[in-house]
Amino acid sequence: MQNAPGAASLLCRRKMTKEEKKKLEIIVGALQKAGFDPVNQLQGYMITGRDYYITRTDNARELIKTVSRDSLGELLSFIEKND
Repeated sequence: MQNAPGAASLLCRRKMTKEEKKKLEIIVGALQKAGFDPVNQLQGYMITGRDYYITRTDNARELIKTVSRDSLGELLSFIEKND
């Protein structure tokens, strides 16, 4: 499984609000805690729009619905560039 960025690397992004960054940290952490690859799961969610790609752990499935698709795309782009 790939390592998703930690809190420090997410906070260096300037386009996202602090609230969105925090939500994404929780979502990525929940996916990792549940044993999923965050990149694969977030890509599946972005492609299909179906929330079953996101675990219910730590309320991540509800949180993902409040994060903009632009922020998700930015996060995935950042992970891929730094992988």
